[in-house]
Amino acid sequence: MGFSLEAEALPLFAGGVLLVVLMEVVFTALMLRKAPYTRGAMAAHVVCMAIAFLFLGYLIFGGRPAPDGEDYNGTGLLGFFGIFWCIGELCLLRALRLALKK
Repeated sequence: MGFSLEAEALPLFAGGVLLVVLMEVVFTALMLRKAPYTRGAMAAHVVCMAIAFLFLGYLIFGGRPAPDGEDYNGTGLLGFFGIFWCIGELCLLRALRLALKK
């Protein structure tokens, strides 16, 4: 990847991701008071989203040229981000379905 970012881009991205994950944890805690049977699905959602953002962050900020001089190929990282993001959203939908079912 051949693009440059401002110096404050990484801390802002990390802070934003941390804020979103913390908001999800607070929402999960509030939801657990009224629907404890959603605990597993919501915890899986938070974990999957945190892992997905780690892959995305490394894709955006961690790309380095390969030792042989080839350009960095982040296709695998983008794929892992998509997989974990999808699993996280499916866990959220499962938790909402459980909450609405009862």
